[in-house]
Amino acid sequence: MPEILDASAIINTDTLQSKEKMYTTPSVMKELKNIESKSLGEAAIAQGNLKVIKPSKKHIKKIKEKAREIGSDENLSKTDIEVLALALQEKQKLVTDDYTMQNLAAHLELEYEGLTRGEINKKKKFKQT
Repeated sequence: MPEILDASAIINTDTLQSKEKMYTTPSVMKELKNIESKSLGEAAIAQGNLKVIKPSKKHIKKIKEKAREIGSDENLSKTDIEVLALALQEKQKLVTDDYTMQNLAAHLELEYEGLTRGEINKKKKFKQT
């Protein structure tokens, strides 16, 4: 089953080697700064295992609205929002160690998987000040 990866999932070499088809966003690829992680991402693209897709504005808007609703909008980067939007758009599992992203995915009823840090125990709403 295809999966949507954030930068932490790409940096984890086991993820790239064990999955058949994966997707990420252009902003995630820009986050890969060091030579090793950048090389991992580029190699996966060259092998056809990783496809880079820009999510639609419609799905980005849905993510921003839900993040505001649950009070996590200030804890998400532009890249986080785009990765979540791609998972929503493609209706595929999100792979991330970011608990804020996992929480928003849970609120959107998206499947998610943690890597080294595990997964959230339950979804939460946060009050905005």
